[in-house]
Amino acid sequence: MEENEENLVVDTTENVEEPTTEEMVVTDEGQENQEPEVEEKKYTEKEFNQKLDDLLAKKLAIKENKIRKEYERKYSKTENILKQGLGVDTMEDANNQLEKFYKEQGVEISEPGYSDREINILANAEAQEIIDAGLDEIDEEVNRLNQKGFENMTKQEKIIFQKLNSTRQYEESKKELAKIGVKEDVLKDENFKKFSDMFDKSKVKVSDIYDMYSKTQQKKEIKPIGSMKANKKKDDEIKEFYTFEEASKFTRKELLDNPKLLDIIQQSASKW
Repeated sequence: MEENEENLVVDTTENVEEPTTEEMVVTDEGQENQEPEVEEKKYTEKEFNQKLDDLLAKKLAIKENKIRKEYERKYSKTENILKQGLGVDTMEDANNQLEKFYKEQGVEISEPGYSDREINILANAEAQEIIDAGLDEIDEEVNRLNQKGFENMTKQEKIIFQKLNSTRQYEESKKELAKIGVKEDVLKDENFKKFSDMFDKSKVKVSDIYDMYSKTQQKKEIKPIGSMKANKKKDDEIKEFYTFEEASKFTRKELLDNPKLLDIIQQSASKW
């Protein structure tokens, strides 16, 4: 009888499936314990566009670097032949000669295949790198592009030149105003910007422009009604030249209301 009972013993360890990890990990409520979800960061449209531009700029930079290396591998010998054959020292001069020759033959030479948006992103990224490097780097690149001539620049170079030149003018204006005790905040003032835009800053110093601007902001002397006379000059009363002191007496409104007068003053300013 005992032997029969021993034969009846069933090995319960067989065919028993091990619980999965998901079945073993449960909460107090008996529900599956899931990892907490990480809240997705939300961006404003401006932040999103900036991140997109930064990503595109990096990809374009990598692409340009690959192209440059491939160029050096394949065409360095061709570059050397062209420079010697055309009698020039740089590929820039060689390119200008070849482009001029083929244009005279009626061949349309197109620029590398970047979209306007890609060119703009690349140009601004490169310009910012130069700006971050300091004024010496800005001066060097602006002078180099100036020697090349604006009409000979590529689209990308024109954008870089304009941004660097604008930055250089701002820094020079800031230093010049500091000499007469004026803070740079005035350069960000919209009224001053509009006023200073009426002058050629390559010929008129920003300190002179500010001096004239500050006088237009002074309150006019109130005269008795009986002695008031029309101060606005008619077209036939406008002189051909005004000194700095004479030009300073006109208000901003008078200059804006009389384009001919403003034009004469701007011409006069180049001779101060």
